[in-house]
Amino acid sequence: MYVVAAGARPHLLATTRGHQLRFTGRAGHRYVFYTVAVDRAGNRETHPLRSATSVDRRVGTDRAAGR
Repeated sequence: MYVVAAGARPHLLATTRGHQLRFTGRAGHRYVFYTVAVDRAGNRETHPLRSATSVDRRVGTDRAAGR
């Protein structure tokens, strides 16, 4: 799972085989997330041109919007 904050470069947040991941963002920031799949043979998916979802973190609220 990769995260990009405020137009910065992508950062590898975690490698997981699970189906959920907890992320705590800072209020007033926008984060976008995407995944890159790797199969058992080691074949790696290319990084997507667009994020899979984005989150705006506001004081006291969370909003997630899938694309």
